[in-house]
Amino acid sequence: MNIVHIPRRFTRQDWGGTETVVLETCKRLLRMGHRTEILCPNALAQNDYELIDGVPVRRVSYFYPYWRLRPEAKRQLDKKGGNLFSFALMKALWKYPHLDLIHLHTMKRLGGIGRYVARRRGIP
Repeated sequence: MNIVHIPRRFTRQDWGGTETVVLETCKRLLRMGHRTEILCPNALAQNDYELIDGVPVRRVSYFYPYWRLRPEAKRQLDKKGGNLFSFALMKALWKYPHLDLIHLHTMKRLGGIGRYVARRRGIP
């Protein structure tokens, strides 16, 4: 199976419980012979692509739909609970070849993007 995991963010610098669960799930899926990748916004990240413990992590651009959001306010939203949006994530999911499963580890706008693309592509 080809499986994409979508957390709200995924960085070593701001590691938490969600990141641990997502990474361990991906590592076990790889050992079982599945193809898996983490696809997320590049919030708080240093680079757009990284391999962590054998798991590919691809990051895409995002934004907050708020007028005149200051950098320090954006960083606070990135760190905790920000409801971001990403056209790049939607495009990446649409173009992802032979995708069998979209596993969401987030809700709000990103979760909505994942659910919308999954429904339109007929993917669970």
